[in-house]
Amino acid sequence: MSYWNLAVNEPGQDGQAVLNATRRLSDDEYERLSDANQAFRRILGQTTWSVLQYSYSSFLLLEQQLREDIAARSTTVPIHADAIQVPIVASVVNFLTAMRMFLDQSETELKRLDKADDGNRFSAWKEVCSSEYDYYFAYRFLYRFRNYVQHVGLPLSIWNISVSLRQSDELVSLGLAGDSPLDHMSADEDLVVQIVLGESPSDLIENYDGWPAALKAELESLTTEIDLSEQIHIVMDCLKRVVRAFQEQFKEELAKGVTDFKEIVGNLNDYQHRPVLAHITEDSPRLTVKLVDLDFERFVQAERSIAGETA
Repeated sequence: MSYWNLAVNEPGQDGQAVLNATRRLSDDEYERLSDANQAFRRILGQTTWSVLQYSYSSFLLLEQQLREDIAARSTTVPIHADAIQVPIVASVVNFLTAMRMFLDQSETELKRLDKADDGNRFSAWKEVCSSEYDYYFAYRFLYRFRNYVQHVGLPLSIWNISVSLRQSDELVSLGLAGDSPLDHMSADEDLVVQIVLGESPSDLIENYDGWPAALKAELESLTTEIDLSEQIHIVMDCLKRVVRAFQEQFKEELAKGVTDFKEIVGNLNDYQHRPVLAHITEDSPRLTVKLVDLDFERFVQAERSIAGETA
């Protein structure tokens, strides 16, 4: 005989965890709870979105680390562009790849589901993507820039490190060529380090003929280099709205999962320890127990998503 229980792992007197069943679940309750668990993970646990978030966080950390490293350098040690260009380029490439992978796989998933039930999830989601593309240069540029990188490369045709010294409450800007020593500074001066990741619009046009006509015209109209770092920060905000639009295509499914979760599990504050699903098989004289975690983090995310927040 086998059945499912809600159970909690509680500390025993000998320090070992003791599994205590709270109540036995009916087959219907188990199926609803299992479906809710799986829905939360499938809809809110997009691996491509997690990878994109990780890539963006890594890019931010690299920028911060480089700024700190540059500011902490000895006045006798030069900054070599080659030494820091490779990690910067790798970080940009990783972000661009993660961005396109997230968008492409989201599109594939929505089209697959629409084909199965004649839905319109993809068209609703695509409308949001198109709005971001139309309103934000960063979105349409980086979306196409990934193709440029793939076919031409990412040399960062213009990039520089600017360092400002705070002297008597005034900022004096020093432009560094990338391999110049920081011999202008004394130890008690305050440094403000900025890394500009620039691409030359004229080089982008000259080296690649795959730009759409409208975007090519925009590039031709630019009089300064494009700061990739700035564009990445802007597009990440766009992508947060895009992933929210993806989640909204499953709002009814998430709402049902939240309702079932609350109805079956109850108020989490009623539990001293976090409940799990326990599959118990009684086969005398042996008792077998299989534990399945309940995804409470994504349950909370589902509630946020239903409220219109990015989970």
